[in-house]
Amino acid sequence: MYICILSMKRYFTLQLLLLLHLLVLSKSHFLLPIVNENGKWGYIDTTGAQILPYQYDLAYHFTDGRALVAVTVNGEYKYSFIDVKGNLYGNWNYTDAGPFSNGYALVRFFSDPLNLSWGFIDTSATLARPLNCLDARSFSSGFAAINKFSGWGFVNKNFKEVIAAQYSVVGSFSEGLCAVAQGKDTLQRWAYINSLGLQVIQFKYIYASGFSNHLAAACIEVEEKQMRKTIKRKKVGYLGGNGDFMIPAIYDEASDFSEGLARVKKDNFEFFIDGMGATVISLDSGVHASSFHQGFAAVNAPDGRAYFIDTHGNIAFDYNFVSLTDFNNGYAFFVKRNGIQGYLDSKGVIIWKSR
Repeated sequence: MYICILSMKRYFTLQLLLLLHLLVLSKSHFLLPIVNENGKWGYIDTTGAQILPYQYDLAYHFTDGRALVAVTVNGEYKYSFIDVKGNLYGNWNYTDAGPFSNGYALVRFFSDPLNLSWGFIDTSATLARPLNCLDARSFSSGFAAINKFSGWGFVNKNFKEVIAAQYSVVGSFSEGLCAVAQGKDTLQRWAYINSLGLQVIQFKYIYASGFSNHLAAACIEVEEKQMRKTIKRKKVGYLGGNGDFMIPAIYDEASDFSEGLARVKKDNFEFFIDGMGATVISLDSGVHASSFHQGFAAVNAPDGRAYFIDTHGNIAFDYNFVSLTDFNNGYAFFVKRNGIQGYLDSKGVIIWKSR
């Protein structure tokens, strides 16, 4: 009996040590890009320890286990991808590239000594299929936009063109719908198509964005009376899935909904509204805010100060910042008035700074 109890204690001790090891390993394998005074980029882990040296001319966040990086060759960027150990995938073969999304990364490369082509690679840098197009975008909700001489269309994850290239401009698919436009300049109008390519909302908006929280920002012209004149102004509101305005078009600017709130602007004041159009947070005149990400929105004040607010409008972190990025996987990049750069976590703890 004593032996069994001792064995069980050793077993649970080993299991605890293994769990702690895995937690440390997973934490150290989450890397963040940093830049030095010479403009070279490297990576740190979430303890602030530098894992990969300053050796890149551009560096982006990891997605799908790979990070997009670039070096300068003869005055031009050459792109590739790395894993958390710094192993290279793509061998600087790409003249342009985007981060991984939905398991694939969009890359541009020389298909022969004179011609450039677009295509998608998987995480092993295997080229899935070259695309016969002029331009392309990364995957979103299982579709990637491609541009041909006839216009913009979409391919699916089998790289088959499933929505004909016929539109002047396209957005990205979200909640099963995508905003598309026909025409140019003042004659351009936006509509919505579904994942089968069928038009479900008419071409009648001056601009339209993607759906989020079952609402999409769209711009129309409205008539306003000033003295004896009738003036047409562009105003933004929020559509439902049937194309009707669920929140009236009364705003000068409007962002997509994020985490249940949307940033809108009217008469030089920005504020956040909920899905019913009710004001949740009001900001001072001239103050600009980003959308909410992981519970916080970055705010820039007219005096050059930057800080975060929470979803109640309370100032969360105000550490003499002049520039902030949105939180990404729990971390945000900052620049202070004295030029110090760094990262802080969602509790406001600075995990790394440049000096």
